[in-house]
Amino acid sequence: MSWVGTGRCLSNMDFTPADYQEIKTKLVNAARAMHQDGWWLSEEQQPGRNRKMHRGLVREILGTLVPVPKPLRVFYAEVMRRKHDDHEGLPQLSAEPVLSHPELQRLSSTATS
Repeated sequence: MSWVGTGRCLSNMDFTPADYQEIKTKLVNAARAMHQDGWWLSEEQQPGRNRKMHRGLVREILGTLVPVPKPLRVFYAEVMRRKHDDHEGLPQLSAEPVLSHPELQRLSSTATS
């Protein structure tokens, strides 16, 4: 059996119905064990997860039913590329405030002393 990136598992022609049933049983048992071990976060641990997943699924379904015009797809791809370029290499934000004005620095030093 081989894994295919689209989420399909391919098998050879020698598989029998009993082989498929054995694989199904093993996959279901593995998923149950993963669930019991806390592999997936619950709704309480990740609020809004179900709504986000539902929206994503609806968006994917609509995307297959209603084709987006090529100029719009190209425009969106370019905007996202530029967004990535704009954010690449930016310094990480510090939790410490940056006080550059002398009056702010003076007020900060008197507040902490």
